[in-house]
Amino acid sequence: MNIALAIDSIDFRYVVRYTFLNLCNILKDVGNDKMNIYLHRPKDNRVIQYCAVILLLQVLSFSMAVYAKDLKATIAELPPNVKYRPDGTPIGPFNAAFGVDGTPVGPFVEIVKAIDNEYREGRILLTLFPFSRSLKNLEYGLADFHIPIIRSPFITEVTFPYAYSTESWGKVAFVLYTNAKKPRLDKKQLGSYQIEVMRGQTMFYNFKTTEGDSSTQGIEKIIRGRIDGYIGSQETTDAVIIERQLKGIRRELFYYFDACLLIAKGSKQKHIDKILSSALKKLKENGKLQEIVQSIHKPYNNWQPYEMGW
Repeated sequence: MNIALAIDSIDFRYVVRYTFLNLCNILKDVGNDKMNIYLHRPKDNRVIQYCAVILLLQVLSFSMAVYAKDLKATIAELPPNVKYRPDGTPIGPFNAAFGVDGTPVGPFVEIVKAIDNEYREGRILLTLFPFSRSLKNLEYGLADFHIPIIRSPFITEVTFPYAYSTESWGKVAFVLYTNAKKPRLDKKQLGSYQIEVMRGQTMFYNFKTTEGDSSTQGIEKIIRGRIDGYIGSQETTDAVIIERQLKGIRRELFYYFDACLLIAKGSKQKHIDKILSSALKKLKENGKLQEIVQSIHKPYNNWQPYEMGW
């Protein structure tokens, strides 16, 4: 248990209140008429000792109660290492990043905050990490859920090391990017090519893939002939192509995935899923989720970089 984190979230006014009530009960035992005597006798520190013990136990009990209700979200920093202009505006679109002041910002962060607003039993504490490290946070028990993740039809959830949230928060178009100067790849035989995906995403495919740190690296490797193709989300990867005005790239829709939350498997799995999926349903009903998601993922756009006039 992270006692420091839990204690930080305690309202100590309640601790003091309950400690005072317990102190009154102790003083009743020694007699109300002796209250002043016991409080002012330096050599008799029994009351002080009782107070210290009760305060410690009260803090621990409150910390455990608060800690049990709080949830920890781990968010993938996408794209990694966002750069900013001198005026503080980001260069290119991003879904989750550290702002110029070090505060997590972006649509994925807003989704977690929206869920937090619907969660009445505690708070949701959030952190940002590189994608693969964010998944490791679930594996090591350092977080309760992760965002973003795709629900892959190419794998069985029985062998999957994590659990999907029952409710999704949107759909995302994943695109296959290849070299426009070379023949099209046979999508039914992608395992025979060298296909790269974002680090931490190889588990979602039923054919062999390699890992890369970013969409930028993937697109650069295609141009240099180091890989045959790259599969990534449309918005993140298109941004790289548009920013650099690259012409030698071919695009084609690979698959529309459901975008979900990822939950650590274990005894709390069903309870956490109920909390998160219930919140997502409410956010869909009141339209707040759609407002956020529309800035993240859009329907597949069948444009071709090699046809652009830049």
